[in-house]
Amino acid sequence: MTEAFDYTISANDIKRKKPAPDPYLKVLELAGFTADEAVAVEDSTPGVQSAKSAEIYCYGYANPKAVVQDVSLADKIIENLS
Repeated sequence: MTEAFDYTISANDIKRKKPAPDPYLKVLELAGFTADEAVAVEDSTPGVQSAKSAEIYCYGYANPKAVVQDVSLADKIIENLS
């Protein structure tokens, strides 16, 4: 799966995990992008909080097959991936 992405990180690469902005800030740093040049797609409450704390535009996916997560803080809600 990682071959589909230019940059991947894990919890070992950052000090604080989601909902802190650290995961997104680290990837922005590695990629050389600013927050306004990025978007996030998240399906969890901590994920949305992390992206928004990093000042990244965030799509929240309300996954009907997963445990219900509050993604209402996302900039836009995606209800269908098709």
